[in-house]
Amino acid sequence: CEIRPVHEAIKVYDGAIEINPLDSMAWNGKGNTLNNLNKSDEAIQAYEKAIEINPLDSMIWCNKGLTLAHLGKLDEAIKAYYNALEINPQLRSLAQ
Repeated sequence: CEIRPVHEAIKVYDGAIEINPLDSMAWNGKGNTLNNLNKSDEAIQAYEKAIEINPLDSMIWCNKGLTLAHLGKLDEAIKAYYNALEINPQLRSLAQ
């Protein structure tokens, strides 16, 4: 497995999205990578696209919540976390 720079990962996710624009995991991965590059606003946009495609994926909601919290948008972050918990109540045990 070859390790690639983070910036190159964006190109890989963009390629996957070009092949299948409805791939929520590619959008989520792009969001995670953008977040790692401190491009939080762009990450939120990617997470929102992923959620639009697959609103029942609790991890995407969690990732969005983490990014919103990092931006200081705590009310929005809490809403994202509540959505994640509503989808997957088992996440509550991870938070304890």
